[in-house]
Amino acid sequence: MNDTAYQELIDLANAHIEGKLDPEPRTRLESILVDDESARRIFVDFMHDHAALHWDQIGENEDSIVDFPLSESTSKSGGRWLAAAAAVVVSGVVFFMFGSKTNGGNESFAVMEKTSAARWESGNLPTSEGSRLGSGTLRLAEGLATLRFDSGAEVILEAPAEIELIDEMNCELARGTLVADIPDSAIGFRIETPAANVVDYGTRFAVNVDGSTGATRTQVFEGLVEVEHPESGEIVELKTGEGNFVAGDSISKAAKTPDEGDWSHASAPVRRGPDWSLIQTSRDAYVYSTKIANHMSDEMLLLKNSSDERGPHRKTYLGFDLSKIDPTKLTEAELILNFTPTAWGLASSVSDSEFTVYGVTGEREDDWTYRSMTWQNAPANIMNTGDTLKTGQAKKLGTFSIAQGIQLGQFGISGDSLVEFLRSESDQNVTLVVVRNTQETEGGGLVHGIASRRHPALPAPTLAVRVSD
Repeated sequence: MNDTAYQELIDLANAHIEGKLDPEPRTRLESILVDDESARRIFVDFMHDHAALHWDQIGENEDSIVDFPLSESTSKSGGRWLAAAAAVVVSGVVFFMFGSKTNGGNESFAVMEKTSAARWESGNLPTSEGSRLGSGTLRLAEGLATLRFDSGAEVILEAPAEIELIDEMNCELARGTLVADIPDSAIGFRIETPAANVVDYGTRFAVNVDGSTGATRTQVFEGLVEVEHPESGEIVELKTGEGNFVAGDSISKAAKTPDEGDWSHASAPVRRGPDWSLIQTSRDAYVYSTKIANHMSDEMLLLKNSSDERGPHRKTYLGFDLSKIDPTKLTEAELILNFTPTAWGLASSVSDSEFTVYGVTGEREDDWTYRSMTWQNAPANIMNTGDTLKTGQAKKLGTFSIAQGIQLGQFGISGDSLVEFLRSESDQNVTLVVVRNTQETEGGGLVHGIASRRHPALPAPTLAVRVSD
């Protein structure tokens, strides 16, 4: 170990003793200790010396010692005996905490590098950022989690997902979506699913497993992957832009895949007090800049802000009939939207997302229907963006945010701007528009979905309003 590496190790060890080791330097210390036997010896010696000095100092200050009975022979050498014992404990703790490639226990071979809005279900591995991971199971209920294997492989889990870690080159995906980025150092990284074996040859790709059937979908964004049907032994080679599907006895051939892969369904009913009125949409629709085959929905209202100016963008329009209330007497109002997974696009390609709700101004602009509205004739629409509307025809009413990886739940806006807009609509038919301000970080990003008035299970978009007597 050279002088620079030695000094780095000592600085990290000091920070560890003082309890000032943040996740990133902790991961660095773990890596050094796992990979370098001489570093482990230096670290243990350093911790031993620290313990010895600590106990010597305590021995000199009798007032600081708690009342503990010792035999005469023990008390004469108490400080040194305790220091030696501390050193043994330190050695054990080092290897328990950081693991070793040479020990005989459950070796650690990966780290929980990052999480986003993560909620975990029962599993037998640590889930805090910076934790070292060995063989075991992780169950992600919500959000995203990034794992980095010592081989260099990076795996992003998109909830809901369940994965079993085997070693630095192998894992098993039981359900959910996994996005893998594999460098040259980890070529041959293997992902087993109930229906297929996916072996990487230096690439970025995604795998999705249906939790009920085990059916497996693989899509390659860059590089080369082999998908094997374990029963028949048939192997399908997938290159950039290709994907395939394995279910039961069948494995499909390689085929070009859409920009938004098919991945991955709720929310609680809307309730308010007796002095509130709940008004669901009388009509709702979404418009799109580019049609993608099989990515259309009657049940969901779709939202997307593509990284490409040409799209595919999507915006959602909501129509409410306020004829059963007196809008001029409104005192409070809230728009409630039930988001639900679309299974289209990757959540890891969209960061924490901000959404804006606009009110369309002018009676003529409220004249639209679910069947007749298009990207070209939608009220106030600016057609070359996924998030903006015409300034003179739309008024911003509020924003809300959804953390990366979250795809279901109730979200919306409330406040004075919404109340004032509803009061101003004299014809009692109002149009609200929802857009996603946040662009995807790369193509193939998540399409957010809102339950429409045609959804079989979830409540339609709802205005909760309170009217004064």
